[in-house]
Amino acid sequence: MHFRQADSRRGACAVPDPEIQSADPRARRLLAWTVVIGMGAGAIAYALLQTWLADVVQLPPATARQKLLSALFWLIGIGAFSLAALGGYVWRVGAGIRAARRFPPPGSHVIRDTPVLLDAAAVHRGRAIQAAGAALVLCAIGLGTVLWRSLPGII
Repeated sequence: MHFRQADSRRGACAVPDPEIQSADPRARRLLAWTVVIGMGAGAIAYALLQTWLADVVQLPPATARQKLLSALFWLIGIGAFSLAALGGYVWRVGAGIRAARRFPPPGSHVIRDTPVLLDAAAVHRGRAIQAAGAALVLCAIGLGTVLWRSLPGII
């Protein structure tokens, strides 16, 4: 462990440098490929959407409206489900941090050098991450509720 000189305002004692978890090059490559593949999938989805919309424009108005509402319903539903799943995952990560009393949790791979937080600081970070997970789940519930309540007026 390395030591550094403390700031003179806090006293003249030496304090230990925080432990640093080194970046994992494999995790960086995986993230880069995930972004590239996601962008490619988004471009393909956009092209397919444009083709589908061009076909919907040719339909009679009542049929086109029904198809657009159905698509909107499915997109919002998939979005709400994805938000809930992400919120559940983020909650579990926060719980793991709190249980281990260490951030990043043991066995995790980081994409950049990360100072390790221990004990109370890690528990605080874990609670904040769990709060973010709960917020995502609440957003998913709100999105689903808005969709459910607006359906009778739309259909």
